[in-house]
Amino acid sequence: MSGKQSKRKRIEKGIFIIDGSWTIQYSVNGKQVRERVGEEKSLTKTMVRDILAKRKTDVQSGKIESNFGVKFAKKSASIEKSFEAYLEYSRNNKLSYKIDELSIKRLRKTFKTVKDLNHLSFERYKKERMTEGVAYRSVDIELQSLNSSMKYGVECHLLPEKFLNIKAKLFRKDNKKTDFLSEEEIDAVLNACEEFEYIETFVRVALLQGFRKSEVLGLRWEDVDFKNERITLLKTKTNKMPTTYILHTELKHYLQKLQEHFQETTSMHLQEINTLEKKRSRTQKESKRLSLLRNEAKRFQSEYIITLTGKRMTDVKISWTSLLQKAGLRHYRIHDLRHTYASHQLMNGATLHDLLQTGLWRNIQSLLRYGHLEEKNLKEKLNRFSIRKKREIFEMDFKLARN
Repeated sequence: MSGKQSKRKRIEKGIFIIDGSWTIQYSVNGKQVRERVGEEKSLTKTMVRDILAKRKTDVQSGKIESNFGVKFAKKSASIEKSFEAYLEYSRNNKLSYKIDELSIKRLRKTFKTVKDLNHLSFERYKKERMTEGVAYRSVDIELQSLNSSMKYGVECHLLPEKFLNIKAKLFRKDNKKTDFLSEEEIDAVLNACEEFEYIETFVRVALLQGFRKSEVLGLRWEDVDFKNERITLLKTKTNKMPTTYILHTELKHYLQKLQEHFQETTSMHLQEINTLEKKRSRTQKESKRLSLLRNEAKRFQSEYIITLTGKRMTDVKISWTSLLQKAGLRHYRIHDLRHTYASHQLMNGATLHDLLQTGLWRNIQSLLRYGHLEEKNLKEKLNRFSIRKKREIFEMDFKLARN
């Protein structure tokens, strides 16, 4: 009697399903190696492709050598090394790497060994963070960093491949908060900007262009093309390449006047600085005045549009909080200015497709949170078509026919 034959199904070159398990095949030192990587239900074809590609890369780099099978360089599984490797990747490739640094700093207190990486520990961590009063969204961000660290640890052979199937489940709550300022609140904020010149520029750019905080603070004068009415961002959250957007006409006029003001003020300051510097002896008041003028000159001559010291600003949170208090408004996040841009565009006739065309959002899914606002415009547009008059004509013709 012949032995039991295995069920073998070829998916594509180098990838098979044998007896319900994903199996990959590749060459090491001229010999064909066949390796089972996981159960059929636990992995997708894309994941298996990634594993096969990784194996081939490891063969070329010498990380895998084989006589009778696959042998990896001996490394003890380590979540700490995975955290370190992922942080290095995050610093080199992500604009939001500081968020990963803060998340992993907190995760290290709980997840110290590989044994801590299980679903029970994940749920205990979530419960602990919620008890501390941490928001759902903040916990989700930390868990996303944990999942990414485990996945990257597997790719770097710092963790066993079983951790591809172990993921912390996220809350996914309160992710789509879309508070936005009304027209009256926008007026109140702008009126309160009189004492905060640089924050007024920040607010106007965010409201009229829909840029994120880091994108607004990174704007330079050379990024604004007044002639062609274009504005360029060197980096965005979703695009690391320079991207050009349409410059809002109102913002164009505002920035042109602001630039003229800076140039005129700088010229006056430089003249006064020159006069004070020529003095052999200066009073204490004149010395303070000279120091103030030099700082102002640095600010007005800076390459950055929004600055206090001439250098790029990293945050305006304190000024934003003071601005809201002066305007008498409840707490709004800085990011709500972006929501305000999208919401008012939709309420003034734009569509989700129009917003997608601006290039400010990666895909239509990220805009669906504003869908209810587009429905109002759609209802108005649909109601423009009416058959009331046609019905009246029909009734009139009907009456004539009866007579």
